[in-house]
Amino acid sequence: EHAETPKHPFWEAFARSSAALAGPAATALEAVLHDWIASRTKVRVLDIAAGSGIYGYTLLRSHPNVELTALDWPNVLAETRKWAGRLGVDTGRVKYLEGSLFDVDYRGPYDLILLSHVYHHFEPPACRALTRKVAAALAPGGRVAVHDFLAADDNPGAAMFSVVMLVWTRKGEAYSGDDYRAWFVEAGLKPLGVHPNPGMPTSFVIAEKP
Repeated sequence: EHAETPKHPFWEAFARSSAALAGPAATALEAVLHDWIASRTKVRVLDIAAGSGIYGYTLLRSHPNVELTALDWPNVLAETRKWAGRLGVDTGRVKYLEGSLFDVDYRGPYDLILLSHVYHHFEPPACRALTRKVAAALAPGGRVAVHDFLAADDNPGAAMFSVVMLVWTRKGEAYSGDDYRAWFVEAGLKPLGVHPNPGMPTSFVIAEKP
């Protein structure tokens, strides 16, 4: 069994156990998006493969104008709901969407779509298809925020993570900033830049729908 196995129990364990990494990264992402979110009346957020939900919950707790939809397998969303209770989030502003990120209807439009540690599980054609689906679910002026390892000569952490993906997925790997920019442009999105995640070998890649 590999990372793409439907309803794999590993992802339940990961959702329970990943807060020590997700918490600081979610705080860093909120800092990147803070001014943009604060400038809008309402921000409808979709957190794809939400896991613990901490990325979306961090935005929800920081901004009263955020409404969150968390997408994951139903067995994982049971853990996502538990984290909502632990973090004391306003569950009146949270919806849960069960299913495969490739197959489920996203029920947009959204103003912000989060994809943290998603792309590296899949081969490039699947990543392109996912980006097109994400772009279609965005409202005009909406943004995409990708959090991932970016393959580069000066990032050995990303190279090591690609080895993990070689073992744990069928065709996944860490991709470069140029890969993400190409997928964004192909899907009709405008790349806005790359923001390093302080203290970690990962980065945030942001794009916008014109």
